[in-house]
Amino acid sequence: MKGYHFTAVSFLAALTAAGCGAAPDQEDTGNVSQWLGDKPHFAVSGTFDGKPMNFRLEGDAAKDVRCTRNYSAMPGAMKNAEGKYDTKDLYFVMKEIGIVTTIDGKPTEVSVGYWRHDVAAGSSLEVIPRVRGTSIPEGKTWVDFELGEPGATGPTGIEKAAEAGTFQMKLNTGTPDQSGVYIPTGGRTGEFISINWGPQESLTISITSDCQDAEIAPWGPSVAPP
Repeated sequence: MKGYHFTAVSFLAALTAAGCGAAPDQEDTGNVSQWLGDKPHFAVSGTFDGKPMNFRLEGDAAKDVRCTRNYSAMPGAMKNAEGKYDTKDLYFVMKEIGIVTTIDGKPTEVSVGYWRHDVAAGSSLEVIPRVRGTSIPEGKTWVDFELGEPGATGPTGIEKAAEAGTFQMKLNTGTPDQSGVYIPTGGRTGEFISINWGPQESLTISITSDCQDAEIAPWGPSVAPP
């Protein structure tokens, strides 16, 4: 069975000059069986969309891995005179971690997202099927995996929400503002994730990334309400 072929690419370079600055091809590195530690990295092994997938980006190859926290306003919250929500009225919707690589000669953004519960390091969550518009119970989460077009503003490529699995938070730092919930920027996140789409398709993922500025997601309540 033909697998995905990966080459690391600088995130910014991929957006401005696809294919430039590519690192050496990533070789088969064996299955990802544990979290690879607190230095930035992005590693995946298993099968996705019917193809074997096995890559490990570390060191310089992982320097552009990025993390974005997304928050939404609670139902009934009103914007202030400046057109912004008070951060005490926000809730955590999801966190996305991604990196741009070259897959089969084409720049591709690989990303993983987890939803609703930004738990402390040392915590585990059960991965359940995504049902849009429903609240996610405590102790559970949705996880999605995507191969998409770098810089795209809407859905591109292949995105799948896992049917089952386990999410382990290994590292989760960052300083909340006075609300105690909203982390405007900074901190580092690290996860070890095992997900599947039935017996024939599964991935294990190890990631660590520094986080960028948070985003306010107007779509949050319609997808994952509090």
